[in-house]
Amino acid sequence: MKKYILFITTLTLLVIFFIPIFKYKKIKTASQKVSNYKRGVYHVHSLYSHDSVGKIEEIIAAAKNNNLDFVILTDHGRPNIKSSLATKRYGNVLLIGASEFTMDCGHMTAINYKLHSYRFAPEPQEAIDELKEEGAIEFIAHPFDTKIPWKNWNIRGFTGIELINTYSCIRRCNPLEKLIAFFYYHVNPSYSLLYISKRFNKRNFLKWDNLNNDGKYYGIYALDAHGNFHFSKKFSLNFPKYEDIFGCFNIYVKVDQSKDLSPLEEKNEIVKGLKKGNFFNVVELFGNAEGFETYFLTRNGKKIEMGKSITERDGEIFFKIPTKEKLKIKIFRNGKPFKIFNTNGEKTLKVKITERGVYRSEIFIEKSLFKDIPWIVTNPFYLMPPDKREKVKEKEDITLSLPFDEKFFSTRNDGPCHIKLRCIDKDKMYEVSFSLKKCKNSNLFGVAIYHKFKMDISRFKGVEFETRSSKKMRYFFVLRYKKGCYRHTFLSSEKWERIKIPFSKLVECSGKNKKLSLKRVKIFLISVNNYISYDGVKNTLYLKNLKLYR
Repeated sequence: MKKYILFITTLTLLVIFFIPIFKYKKIKTASQKVSNYKRGVYHVHSLYSHDSVGKIEEIIAAAKNNNLDFVILTDHGRPNIKSSLATKRYGNVLLIGASEFTMDCGHMTAINYKLHSYRFAPEPQEAIDELKEEGAIEFIAHPFDTKIPWKNWNIRGFTGIELINTYSCIRRCNPLEKLIAFFYYHVNPSYSLLYISKRFNKRNFLKWDNLNNDGKYYGIYALDAHGNFHFSKKFSLNFPKYEDIFGCFNIYVKVDQSKDLSPLEEKNEIVKGLKKGNFFNVVELFGNAEGFETYFLTRNGKKIEMGKSITERDGEIFFKIPTKEKLKIKIFRNGKPFKIFNTNGEKTLKVKITERGVYRSEIFIEKSLFKDIPWIVTNPFYLMPPDKREKVKEKEDITLSLPFDEKFFSTRNDGPCHIKLRCIDKDKMYEVSFSLKKCKNSNLFGVAIYHKFKMDISRFKGVEFETRSSKKMRYFFVLRYKKGCYRHTFLSSEKWERIKIPFSKLVECSGKNKKLSLKRVKIFLISVNNYISYDGVKNTLYLKNLKLYR
């Protein structure tokens, strides 16, 4: 009798456990392919990353099986050279090479940048500024991740942030949820991925709205697909597979042209759409969103796409709905709910707008087993007044010039690297020629010029100097004292420029975030090493007019 009761209890629990899987199904949609939208996935890793084993062939096969137009490859590096050069069309799938940068304060993806003889800055604002000059786009990756969160929200000018990141969702699951998801995956991979995705961090959406109160920032759904998941440093599983996860979170990017384009031209069209914010995000496992469209129609009949700013305030938000299923549409204004309503099979909808603000929408499926996950998230319309803020003029600083002396700087080189320092009296200028070469048994290399002194510089705000290089190059400015080492990078181009580095921006080299003591500085140096450059690089740096300012 006891065995019978145990059997019935176990069977009942298994039925309860697996019932949701069999209830899950995609909604029916029109699935009308719209020629001026490209559907793809963003944030994918391959064997070019240290934490992935996925082959490019696997990624392309998975994309083809999911009928994707593009895949954005974002392997780790600042940048990752192999990933950066991976842009290529494979049949109907365009692979777009990009990188996921490891910064001082977290991870950031970058797309459409140039490759140099140096790495991009580890300081986020400096990297963003340079990337912007090159026409690149940047997204803050997994902003509130449990392992690698973003820690510096004082930066400005980046493109946007990730709203949902699958890898982060898995990390947010407790051990029991991970085990359940793993069992579900072998029965129904789609349901398993939705089960994981319900653990998305809503703080990402709140932060997105907060950022849009002070600028233009776009939200994007990210896969962070590795072809495997690391449960620990030594243990990982081939879960979830590319083919399954590529059908999870998709982005639909509006392009101006879609026919007869070379791979580079097609990439530029997709990048342009992302840069404009003219794209929307879809949980494809709920249903295909082909045929969905939204735009703002002004009172004068002018059509405004997502991501665009206008000064007009009167008009209508237009929705084209590709399904007869009942949906719940939430429109947000300045981050707060503006209007919430249900659909009843309508093909088109219009919502009247009479106030300025930042408007975006979230669309939910009423009968979904995962009602908290938005099926579609649109990027905002910015109905804003003209910006009349005046630029604040910088005040002239009080400075203390450092002496020009052939004995002021000493040189240092690691291993087979070479460095030569020369003082040019006529111009009161230092010339530093160097070549970088890694050691046989180590990837570490570098050169530096340094000055030893014991000085209290706490009354000064920073250092400034004029510089140029024979080739554009990034360097470190470093302060050292007995208990720590602090650094910040600067970019030196072929033309003379004045560089100002506030001491407040210096970062502790070990990452322990100890406070810099300016009263006990013993050494300051200018260096270049493997962290910001490459083996085999040769260059010449010129310096003059070194000063401390306050």
